[in-house]
Amino acid sequence: MLGLHRALVDELLGLAPALVVHVLARAPRHLAALGAGAAGALGALGIIMALKNHGLDGLVSIDLSNTVLDDGDVDRLQSPPTVRELNFAGTHVTDKCLAYLKGWQALERLNITGTAIHGSGLLHLQSLPALRDLYLGGPNVNDLFLVELNGLKLERLGLSKCTLSTHAFKTLAQLTQLRELELCNTKLAPKQLADLQKTLPNCRITREKEAPGARD
Repeated sequence: MLGLHRALVDELLGLAPALVVHVLARAPRHLAALGAGAAGALGALGIIMALKNHGLDGLVSIDLSNTVLDDGDVDRLQSPPTVRELNFAGTHVTDKCLAYLKGWQALERLNITGTAIHGSGLLHLQSLPALRDLYLGGPNVNDLFLVELNGLKLERLGLSKCTLSTHAFKTLAQLTQLRELELCNTKLAPKQLADLQKTLPNCRITREKEAPGARD
């Protein structure tokens, strides 16, 4: 595991004392992942400033989950061409932030679970050609907007804690490329689940969180 230049570490720690930086890169001065952990707004700011000032070549993952990140912060984030994963779960972002992701052309995985997103901004995800995994769970999600997912090449979709109507099931049935669909805490009727599984025979549908190591 390779270290960071002292100047970069000092800058990050100066902006955010609780910032957690994971160094998983294979080349000197390259970061593979940045995470704010519980650092709150200062952690988010530290990452934003690092991206602006250093570029951080080789970055593939940014985790700002459970911080006070908002739409303005997302707008200020630069989009390194190598980033494949963004985690905004548990933050204050709204549908507006999804319009700011259009430059993240390598993005494959997006987690916006438990945010203030309702779904009206999902149409902006059409500008992300590499997106394959989307986690959109939470009671704020209006399932009428799931129709905006048509046209995406999603392989994994998480809708935990969403209230799903008959309209939503019709939309999900059209996502025939799905390989995994997470429907934990969605209060599905057994018949609804059975009908959906029949419509998507190649998709692994789960209703409960699995223990670590349970999957093959």
